Amino acid sequence: MVQTQSSSSPNAWPAGKMVIFTAPSGAGKTSLVRYILHQRDDLAFSVSACTRPQRKNEVDGRDYYAK
Repeated sequence: MVQTQSSSSPNAWPAGKMVIFTAPSGAGKTSLVRYILHQRDDLAFSVSACTRPQRKNEVDGRDYYAK
């Protein structure tokens, strides 16, 4: 069972929007997202988890949460 906070709760999470960038590998998603995050301090990056082995240039917790 997933618990969520009610909008009537005094500690309710603020309303927000999620933006998802999707494209084939090598299309420039990471470059675009890094540029946007550099320009805007009101946005945050969500780190994904993966089950594949960590690549040599990746940092666990920055690029992915590796298994």
